[in-house]
Amino acid sequence: MTYGTERRLGESTLADDFPQADGFPPLTDLTAARLTPCDVAHLLRTYLEPACFPPAVHRLAQRHLLALVGPEATGRRLGAIALLSRMPLAEGSITILSPVTTVAGLVARMPFEPGRAYLLPDWPLAGQPLTSLAHALAEIGAYLVVTHTPPPRSAEPTELHHPWSPPPGAGLFDLCLATFGLPAHRHPADVATARELAATLVSPAAIVALATQITRLDTPLAGLLPAEEGA
Repeated sequence: MTYGTERRLGESTLADDFPQADGFPPLTDLTAARLTPCDVAHLLRTYLEPACFPPAVHRLAQRHLLALVGPEATGRRLGAIALLSRMPLAEGSITILSPVTTVAGLVARMPFEPGRAYLLPDWPLAGQPLTSLAHALAEIGAYLVVTHTPPPRSAEPTELHHPWSPPPGAGLFDLCLATFGLPAHRHPADVATARELAATLVSPAAIVALATQITRLDTPLAGLLPAEEGA
């Protein structure tokens, strides 16, 4: 299953990666996939919090629902997972909801449980009013994060909408190297050149992919960089 968005370097679709976790009830037309606590820990092993993260944690804890709004490829989905992992959950799994669902459908069927985390990624219907759903989630004690790209003429943002931006590229590259280990086969000048490129990239997934290639592949540096960079 995909969410109708184009894949980018180093980026995968969460529902494809985790179609069904063992030990969970069967998926329904409202639930697309589930992440176990181990899945979450693996995804966040190289996560660097952007400047917009701390206020988002506060908002989600208060409102129980938060819509992350920003351009494509800025790390909104992984940011949503990181935000949910910071909530006081009964256990650390995350249920991914189908993006074809509506607010009315969610309110009517309420597939939420106390102390549970839910993610609705790349939601094309996020322009719908979210207040009633937020109130219902607060009463239950569940948490939901929505990600979407605002349309050209989006509605006036509310306290349930939170602008999203990526972390510094060089900082994320450094975190990846610290996590993966400094490559013995790479010349320091090559690593420095890759770091300079990472500082110009917007997509966190592309930066992680670059760091992965630098640390784990024997490909010459020129073969990893864009033509103009490797020239």
